[in-house]
Amino acid sequence: MILFHLMVKLKRYLCIKNAPNYSTLQKFYKRMSTDMFERITNQIINNLNIKPKTVALDESGFTSDNADKYYSKIRDKERKNFTKCHITIDIDTRLILYSQALKGPKHDIKFEIASIRSLKKYDVDYIIADKAYDTNKIRTCINEKIKASD
Repeated sequence: MILFHLMVKLKRYLCIKNAPNYSTLQKFYKRMSTDMFERITNQIINNLNIKPKTVALDESGFTSDNADKYYSKIRDKERKNFTKCHITIDIDTRLILYSQALKGPKHDIKFEIASIRSLKKYDVDYIIADKAYDTNKIRTCINEKIKASD
């Protein structure tokens, strides 16, 4: 229900009758810089008076080819080219608060600390994440730096 209420307000704010097709949004997002995305998100949050209280963090990897694991294994082709996408969302509105895409294998801690620090401006109460985010360094950042519960 909250999402529907938000969408009505958002469509009115953007002066549009119907939400664009998801493919249109994908193409737009592909060309948009991360900085621009963050500015748009901040404008939406500020103008619609959204107060994120519970957020979720997660990451996923994507390969740049269409070959499945079995094919790669029998052909002795290792998958080295992949992109990792890290994302932080507000649970109630499902707005993306922070995102970052990285090419290749990099340790997740670099993203995790940056995404958690970016939440300080929202004054969140709770952060939900999977076991990959369960380290002392991350817990310290959550509890001491932004004063939230994990």
